Amino acid sequence: VVLVKADDLNNAVLCNGMEGRVVAVLEKGLYSVSFSNLSVAQTVHSSNLQRPEKVHRETHLCICGNLGDLLCGRCNMKWYCGSKCQSDDYNAHKMGCKALANP
Repeated sequence: VVLVKADDLNNAVLCNGMEGRVVAVLEKGLYSVSFSNLSVAQTVHSSNLQRPEKVHRETHLCICGNLGDLLCGRCNMKWYCGSKCQSDDYNAHKMGCKALANP
């Protein structure tokens, strides 16, 4: 099980072929995880949780002409150099982004 997004383990997003969220800390090292395709929360031990390895990001041309290494978190298709460019591009990008994220 890989931690996809976790500032802390409460409400962390997990993935092991399906998305899940930590819904409760049962005791030290044991978490109740609600996976999207299961009706009953599963118990996961902390030894089974691992953070993804950080990889070097490639850079791509941003809408402003600068190189950017920030990828749209929803569709994973559009590259930006910073949050301002992403915000400026939102109205043009949102329809395609939603379609790519929810096929």
